[in-house]
Parts: sequence; C-alpha cells; structure tokens
Amino acid sequence: MRNLLPKSASTWWSGFLCLSIGVSVRDRYSLNRCLAVFLAPDLDLTEIVPGDSSLLRTTREFLNFIHLPFPAVRISPGVV
Repeated sequence: MRNLLPKSASTWWSGFLCLSIGVSVRDRYSLNRCLAVFLAPDLDLTEIVPGDSSLLRTTREFLNFIHLPFPAVRISPGVV
C-alpha cells in the first residue's frame, strides 16, 4: 500500500496494513445475476514478524497465507 500512496502519506501508513478488494457474484448462470464489489482492510503478516533466520522467514510466509476476517464495505452496487 505504501507504494501506491504519495510520499507524504507513506510516512504515516503502516507497512503491515493493506487493502483488499473482493468480488461476489450471485446467480452467475441466470439473467438476473448480481455482481458486488467489496473493500476491506488486510494485514501483511510478513511485516509483523521480525528477524531474518530461516525459521522466522518460514513462519512469516506461513502466516501470510492466513487472512484474518475484517469487516468489509460493499462499494458496488451501492455503499453498505
């Protein structure tokens, strides 16, 4: 996320806090299908675990596969 922000904002943005975008489709094969887009916070757990040993690198990569549930905001159709 820091790479996407301007340099003035990247100083206060945490390295482990990211944003995730998700898409949901209901009734995919019918003519009345509904597409929803969601925006939610996400944690990059590789930035949280310190150290550079092989055990800690493996632990960071393993933890990065786990995504903790956070509240999401539906941004399309309509904000909820």
